[in-house]
Amino acid sequence: MSWLTPEKVNPLSDKRTSKFVALALFINLIKIGMERGDFEERDPLLAAHTVLGMINMPFVLYHTGRVVAPV
Repeated sequence: MSWLTPEKVNPLSDKRTSKFVALALFINLIKIGMERGDFEERDPLLAAHTVLGMINMPFVLYHTGRVVAPV
């Protein structure tokens, strides 16, 4: 979502770093699930971005007014 809300802070700030830490933790969680056999073997980074996209995109679409009303 950072492409929608550009940060006016230093790109190496703690706020930006914490986003990468959260992504790394999520990737690690997916890797653990793959090792246990709970998830199919896939690229963990791609899987993390896919899941986060499914979570975040409804909010992005709603707040930008791009959600189409049901017929």
